[in-house]
Amino acid sequence: MAGADVGGDAYLIQGQNKQTAIQEWTKWKQWALSHPDFLDYKQEILFKYEDRAYEVKELLKNPKMKERIAECKKQFYEEKEEEKKLQIKAFKIIVGVILGLWMLGYGVEFVGNFINEYQKKSDTSWMKKPQKSSFDNEPDFIF
Repeated sequence: MAGADVGGDAYLIQGQNKQTAIQEWTKWKQWALSHPDFLDYKQEILFKYEDRAYEVKELLKNPKMKERIAECKKQFYEEKEEEKKLQIKAFKIIVGVILGLWMLGYGVEFVGNFINEYQKKSDTSWMKKPQKSSFDNEPDFIF
């Protein structure tokens, strides 16, 4: 019973650790948002984002960059197409193996049934051991 108790304690401790981490995060977040430099920091991040967005828009206007992006898109779609072809090949191989094994099993059964039917039809009475009842009229001893 000690094992179950230890497991329960570990579960409770894990829950307490999560709760403590959440409380610490909430406390830090509240401190960061109420900090006097937070608005300056926020503005700085937004300006960096806007500057980067402007740089990207300017790059997109460049014909060389448009050509490079078109090449990347083309390569991406070609790779996707190759991946799709490989998936289809793998699927066909798997289905082929499954069907092949099924047909092999069916074929072995068919051949076994064919051999059994052939053996039933063939006259093998000469191969059978004579029954004791066929010798009832003869004596048990031989001179």
